[in-house]
Amino acid sequence: MKIKETFIRVKDAADDRLRSFCGALTPEKRLAAILILGALFAVVNFYMIFRAIYDIGRE
Repeated sequence: MKIKETFIRVKDAADDRLRSFCGALTPEKRLAAILILGALFAVVNFYMIFRAIYDIGRE
């Protein structure tokens, strides 16, 4: 039970910090952050997909 309580406490602390960080952003900055993170995710995703295809084709 101790591990579960610690996990819940860490999750709640991270949630509070994220909410306070996002709450301090203006709507324009929030939109920019979402677009930048989405683009970053897409680039990493495409890199991983094409790298896997390249590795399969190389063998």
